[in-house]
Amino acid sequence: MQPDSNRERPSSIPAMALALGIAFSVCAYLVSAFDVAYESTPLHIGIETVGAFAGLTAGVLLLGRAAETRNAGEYLVATALFVLVVENLFFLLLPTALANAHATAFSDWGSSLAQLVEAALLVIAGAVSERRLTASRRLLVVLTVSVSVLLWAGIAVPVHALAGRLPLAVDETLSPVAASTAIPHGSGVLEGLRIATAALFALAAWLLSTRRNVGGARLGVALSTGLVAAALAACNFAVFPSLYSQWVFSGDILQFCFYIVLLVGVGAEMHLYWRRLLEAAVLEERRRIARDLHDGLAQELALIAVRVQELAGADPRESEAVQAIASASDRALAEARSAISALTEPLDRAVARGCLRSARDVIDQNGVRVRTELVGSDFDATPEEREALFRIAHEAATNAVRHGRPTVLRIRLRADRAGRRLRIVDNGSGFALGSPTRGFGLVSMRERASAAGGRLTLRSLAGLGTAIDVFLP
Repeated sequence: MQPDSNRERPSSIPAMALALGIAFSVCAYLVSAFDVAYESTPLHIGIETVGAFAGLTAGVLLLGRAAETRNAGEYLVATALFVLVVENLFFLLLPTALANAHATAFSDWGSSLAQLVEAALLVIAGAVSERRLTASRRLLVVLTVSVSVLLWAGIAVPVHALAGRLPLAVDETLSPVAASTAIPHGSGVLEGLRIATAALFALAAWLLSTRRNVGGARLGVALSTGLVAAALAACNFAVFPSLYSQWVFSGDILQFCFYIVLLVGVGAEMHLYWRRLLEAAVLEERRRIARDLHDGLAQELALIAVRVQELAGADPRESEAVQAIASASDRALAEARSAISALTEPLDRAVARGCLRSARDVIDQNGVRVRTELVGSDFDATPEEREALFRIAHEAATNAVRHGRPTVLRIRLRADRAGRRLRIVDNGSGFALGSPTRGFGLVSMRERASAAGGRLTLRSLAGLGTAIDVFLP
């Protein structure tokens, strides 16, 4: 999967998540009417199952990205997510099932230490995200999975050996909203672990939100946003460790939000991946058509042009007619070459550059100057929209050169809240809009704009040039 590092991440999303999470936590503890406590061990099991699935899918996806980008940060994030998987499965779900749905010291301490390790790995991932690894892909994949298992084993073995002497995090039957429950409540050492975990998750969220090369534009934003929820969940568990009780409370809800945001990021990244596969297939087909045009139609047109020039010299009496044919063949050859050039361009080229290139394919051969104006930054567009704008720019330039004989062609691009606009203006002879000699060019441009979901308007006066406006909402 190709990286998507050229787009800036919307840093406002993690900030919004932080504000909402803090407001939710404050309400859960201080507003008595805001009751989110629910006694249900099966619900705990469901949340951790979702977490294991989210960590596995996101980890596999990031491991696939890392195999392409060789990004050290992505390998470490994948390792942290695999640790999350083994934490949920082997520290929470399996021990709880073996203990007949009761909490154990092994679960309490093992999962707390595992989350601390996950947070530390994510911080390191953010710190080394600019580094590239040179080892083979297979070796890096094996190391990622192996390190995840070894980290789990390094926690599980000593915790299992000391489980009989370690205290439980909380009385599993204790309600977080009972009047007799002291808040904060729990083991002092585990509270310290949770506070440290929360600090590391928050630092990792900040580091990853400022890195544009870890996780891609979509999964990266989901990861940094989800880590905000994970940090707040750890803070809530420090106040009341409901993760190890029969009660689902604010920390569990925030942890579940982390898992859901991670799954949403995975879905968005997969959607982008399949769209890129489709674009690659379309580009390959376009290149095949370009090769066929170059080897077939363009070669035949070039031969016709040469032969017609020979005929013009052989029979002067027919030189005017032959020259007309020669001009037509030259134009057809230029159109074929322009189509070949357009078909071989990448689908994601910048709109401004693409429109300029499409117009210059025509005007450079006719001595017309072109001026471009970009209001703001170059706007984004789908491949279908880009193709429509490029072809409209090409057709507008062609019509201007053939019928208006301008000296200057101006291309203006602008994006605002209403939509995106392309304006093409020439200083040629123009024409009366009621004229029946407009041909198929204008119809084609209108159809292309409509097919892209936009509209095209035309303004022209005889002797004053022509202006074509394309609006995409």
